[in-house]
Amino acid sequence: MLILNTIRPIETAYEAWHFLRDHPSFKLRSRHEIPPEDFEMLKVHGFLVTKDRGGKCWREVRHVYRHAVDMNLTIGYMRVDPTGHVNDVRSMNTVVDVWLEFGPESYGYDGDGFDETTLQQSHDWELDCGGPTFDQAIVKLANQVQVKYGDYVEGRRSDDCGPVPCADCEKAKKICSCLGI
Repeated sequence: MLILNTIRPIETAYEAWHFLRDHPSFKLRSRHEIPPEDFEMLKVHGFLVTKDRGGKCWREVRHVYRHAVDMNLTIGYMRVDPTGHVNDVRSMNTVVDVWLEFGPESYGYDGDGFDETTLQQSHDWELDCGGPTFDQAIVKLANQVQVKYGDYVEGRRSDDCGPVPCADCEKAKKICSCLGI
């Protein structure tokens, strides 16, 4: 997907959810561990493989993603005062707000000295927002993501696939033909 510098209004929770789910900055290729002896063979056949500093090997699947909105969206219902803030005087907190925290996911090392990558779920505090309903909060979040991370054109980018024919696409075709699909 191509990131754009334009802003389009996101007005409904449906649009917001799908905008967040499909945004390239918030999609992460799925991966699974492979035996080290399979690394070179899979690489030669066009599959996307990676290796950690410690030698652990992974196969990333080009067209299967983890979506941060499904996995890394924190939702909290809070009592706030009429201005939207938590007041130290609890009796002033008479309004319920939905607060959202969100951020991208990545694979990375937990720090210096670690040799194995793990799933890293981040919290981008600049996206923190809320509203009187979940729908209003998710629309606000999507618009904030669009401002900070940009808009995008839906569809597959040419660099999503590997060498032609894409090994992942070819494997999927073989599975589908075996299933009669």
